[in-house]
Amino acid sequence: MRYLTLLVIFLATLVIFGCSQQVADQAKLKEIEIREDLPIWSKGDFDYQGTVLVYNVEINEKPPYYRGRMPLIFEQSQLPIPSYTIVLKYEFNDYVVMFTRNGPIYKGACAIDKSGTKLLAEARIKYFVTEDKRQGIEAEEFHYGQNGQLIFYCKSQLKQLAMYMFKQSESERLGKKDKDYFFIWPGSF
Repeated sequence: MRYLTLLVIFLATLVIFGCSQQVADQAKLKEIEIREDLPIWSKGDFDYQGTVLVYNVEINEKPPYYRGRMPLIFEQSQLPIPSYTIVLKYEFNDYVVMFTRNGPIYKGACAIDKSGTKLLAEARIKYFVTEDKRQGIEAEEFHYGQNGQLIFYCKSQLKQLAMYMFKQSESERLGKKDKDYFFIWPGSF
C-alpha cells in the first residue's frame, strides 16, 4: 500500500510539473510572438515571375527529424540558372515550403498548406563561423497553431549532406510542434 501511495504522489508531481512547464512555455512563446513581430515574412518575399524548373525528388536515406514514410518524395521548383541551383520551393503531399532569398543567399522559409491560405510555420536563417572556422547555419523556427498563434519555437542546426542541408539538432525548444516542416533545406547556401 505504501508503494502505491508513493507512486500516486510521484505521478501527481509529474502532472503538476508538466502543467506548470506548459504554462511557462506559453508565456515565453507569447513574449517571442510580441518581440519578433510575427509573422516574419510577407507574400512579397516569395513572389517570383518567370520560368521555373520543377523536378521530382526521391531521397532514399531517411533524414534526421523526418518522421514520414520512406522514400521521401517531393517536388522541387528552382530557377533555370546553369551550374547553380536556386530553389524556390519544395512541395510535399500536404504542405509547401517556400524559400526567401537576398539574391542567391537564403534568408528563410515559410510552410503553408496546399491551398496557400494558411501559414503553418516560418524560419529565419542565421549564418555564423564555427570554432573550427567553418560556415555554420542555424534556422530559427516559429510554428503556428490553428488560430495563428505561436505554438512552438526552436533554433535548429543545419548540416550539409550531399545536395541538401538537413536539420541535425534543436535547441531552445518551447512548446509543441504539430509537424517538422524544416527538416530539409536547399544545399547551395
